Amino acid sequence: MGSYSMRSFVLQAGLSLLVLMLSSCAGEPSTIPSVSPPTNQTSVASDRLTITGVTLIASPDAQAITNATLVIENGKIADVFQGLPAKIEGKHLIADGLVATAGLWNCHMHFTSPRLASEPQTVLNEMALRYGFTQVVDTGSEPADTLRLRGEIEAGKLSGPRVYMANGSFVGKDGSPSYLPGIQLPEVTTEEAAAPMVNAVMDSGIDGIKIFSGSFLSRDKTVYLEPAVIEAIVSAAHDRGGLVIAHPTTVLGLSNAVAAGVDVIAHTTAPEVDISQGTLARMRRQGTALIPTLKLWRYEMEKFGQPAAQADFMEQAAVAQLRLLREAAIPILFGTDVGYMTDYNPKMEYQLMQSAGMSWRDILRAGTTAPAQRYGMGDGTAAVGSRADLTIFRGDPRQEVGQFAEVAYTVVRGEVVWSRP
Repeated sequence: MGSYSMRSFVLQAGLSLLVLMLSSCAGEPSTIPSVSPPTNQTSVASDRLTITGVTLIASPDAQAITNATLVIENGKIADVFQGLPAKIEGKHLIADGLVATAGLWNCHMHFTSPRLASEPQTVLNEMALRYGFTQVVDTGSEPADTLRLRGEIEAGKLSGPRVYMANGSFVGKDGSPSYLPGIQLPEVTTEEAAAPMVNAVMDSGIDGIKIFSGSFLSRDKTVYLEPAVIEAIVSAAHDRGGLVIAHPTTVLGLSNAVAAGVDVIAHTTAPEVDISQGTLARMRRQGTALIPTLKLWRYEMEKFGQPAAQADFMEQAAVAQLRLLREAAIPILFGTDVGYMTDYNPKMEYQLMQSAGMSWRDILRAGTTAPAQRYGMGDGTAAVGSRADLTIFRGDPRQEVGQFAEVAYTVVRGEVVWSRP
């Protein structure tokens, strides 16, 4: 979902704009201790940070370590042990009663807010850091703007998450979605056109490709990318080491994308639910993942003035499809579509995922190790030797999954880049 603005058809490849509680077991502290976050997260990466008193869940399958100490040096976790250190050097974060995991991922975001031009740090805080997202996937934005934003984060000029970019937003013939009025998205109508368009996108420094395998025009009409064209796009992207993310709209759009070898499906296909056993088997075999974005459906229904019963129906259909895919052992990646959605709080997304049968460990996997593996960015754990990206929660997500959205501290490369006021 979302909207686009075309700055130009430079690259002829579609570099287009997609606008597309419980406290912890140990008790929530009355005040949250703080450390002074740096103004430059990379220039002081050699500094040591010691975190004490935290309950650490190093990975989705790990047993929690209570009263843990983490020693972070040079942006990586240098040591983890239970109890207090004999000596503390450098910065010290007292996290008594708090729970920590590896830094969370949001695998479906759009850096499209006009405020990014005037107050980028505020927007990064509101969209990502305050909710513990230390890695994000931008699935459509003005490429030059997001490349610049990513560069400023990497240079330490801004505090923010690592950003994987998927762009292009290719559609079939006359396939620009009707919810993008006045916008003409780049059309790929032949297999021969696929590779040049993919290469032009990736030559600009973008990591992967976004396609609309199915584009919504009306309730009765969806325009599909030809399966052979999708396959050519996937082949060209994979040749460059990039992933392909498909917006399916319908089950047919999903099935075509899976058959062509796409890597990630963005959104469920509500109101449609059922997926053939053959498609499920192929998804499982090739590791095709799903980003559910369950909260999106109610948001959309309310946005367009639909009655509550319709919002309930769409939400329940999306939850049912996620349950089907989870039971089929399909990889699930956490994502919300914020940037298109103006409500940034992911709490409801976590709760809806639980209603589809996902445990807190499943949800943690969807937000850490599964996307790290899919996008090839770290291991998604908080183990010795791992990059020191951490999310520290005020409460305990093991007791109530909505606590995944209640963040006390966000740590990127060993630096506290956000702390709850």
